[in-house]
Amino acid sequence: ENARSTNLSYQWFQNDALISTSNTGSFNWQAPAVAGNYLLQCRVSENGDTISSPTISIQIGRASCRERVYVL
Repeated sequence: ENARSTNLSYQWFQNDALISTSNTGSFNWQAPAVAGNYLLQCRVSENGDTISSPTISIQIGRASCRERVYVL
């Protein structure tokens, strides 16, 4: 039986730059005002081991588009 760890830490990245850290597995991302392609990724660490989520790509087509995206 696998026990769930309570010592997980999460790092959220946009285009390889760290944008947030937390102790929960959820994050609200605010789309930038600048149109473009944005790459988002989460890295989860526990006791010195780190795994990375697959990278997702979000295309923002208009500078005025500012949607909230819920990233898991």
